[in-house]
Amino acid sequence: MELITDFFNEVSIFSFFLTVSLIGVGIFAVAFILDGIFDAIFHVGDADVPIVQLLGVFLGGLGGVGLICQGFGITSEVLVLSISAVGGLFLSFVFYGFVKHIETASNKEYKLDTSKVVGSVVPVNWWSGTEGEVLLELGGSSFKVPAHSKEPLEKAARLRIVDAEFSGDRPVGITVEAL
Repeated sequence: MELITDFFNEVSIFSFFLTVSLIGVGIFAVAFILDGIFDAIFHVGDADVPIVQLLGVFLGGLGGVGLICQGFGITSEVLVLSISAVGGLFLSFVFYGFVKHIETASNKEYKLDTSKVVGSVVPVNWWSGTEGEVLLELGGSSFKVPAHSKEPLEKAARLRIVDAEFSGDRPVGITVEAL
């Protein structure tokens, strides 16, 4: 307890929560901008929520709730820190739930079925030998889908889908051929 009060004696509680809030917002912004890089490294559960974004939301929530507590006149550092920590955790759970809900809703909206996919001509995102990635457009949205061919293909701009394998609503493998 003395460690906390000694720290707050040297740093004003307002500047502490303002700094934590700004750091949290900064971390969230950087994680949002560099989402593709962080996607490959940090994830929580089966939702597409990187840990870095959750950390940013938590710190931003902690700082923001701390500032709100001060605005209401709560002066006890321990009480403000406790309320802020609970508020930061709550906001992190809300953010996680929101992203999970959006991910679930988007998966239900675009039911991919083989009859809509086979025979389609798709643009190539990248290709090397017999493996690559194509851009599949369904329902107004683009999906990057891993693809392979039975024989090595030259660099082509567009390929035709000859077979597609699905796991639930998601394509897990697409076989393509040159036009």
